[in-house]
Amino acid sequence: MMRQGKQPRYLLDKTGLMGPVLILLCVLSCPPGYALNFAVDNTGGGSFCVSYGAGFDFTGLAAAMAAANVAGGPHTIDVCPGVGPYTAQGAALGNANYIGLTIQGTTGVAANVVVNPSGGNEIFDIRQIGITIQHLTAVSGNANDGIEIRAANATISNVDIQNTGRNGILLLSATGVTISNVTISTTVREGILADAGSTGLTINSADATKPTTTVSFTSRECIE
Repeated sequence: MMRQGKQPRYLLDKTGLMGPVLILLCVLSCPPGYALNFAVDNTGGGSFCVSYGAGFDFTGLAAAMAAANVAGGPHTIDVCPGVGPYTAQGAALGNANYIGLTIQGTTGVAANVVVNPSGGNEIFDIRQIGITIQHLTAVSGNANDGIEIRAANATISNVDIQNTGRNGILLLSATGVTISNVTISTTVREGILADAGSTGLTINSADATKPTTTVSFTSRECIE
């Protein structure tokens, strides 16, 4: 059994089987709550701004999100500045293995990492507890919401949400959500829309990444 806090030894070559095999080994042998890190970097040449080894480094965000689901546990996906936008996976973050997942840009500067949605989907569709999205720019460009939240204790921090076809952030029966140091601009509907079942919402500017949380250029209310 692998000990918590240590990376596994890599015994395979670059056949393409290493990632699935290592993740399967962790599913079978890691203790509950064993946290892993995944890196994403699309700059090419096999270079990563941070690296966690073969099977944990990906050139696409969607692939890293899928791998985190297979592995299970409260994992972190570190997204490096890229040569262009990354594409999030189309499926909602609804499986139990996504509980506690963090997706974050590595530099702490939102503009350095840009994420687009897959097709006509939301950029991130949060449906499990304790998911954090931080330090990135989410650009929609389709007719959907930017980020949709249907779960408890989500955190959206230091995120710029732009050009959404509906709401910047939509909360549906979402409790205990924190929206901090977020900029939302150019939405067709509300900047932030919370339904009656969404309680315990906190909107603040809790750190020095931005001077304020800002909602602007919305076609309807900034916050409803």
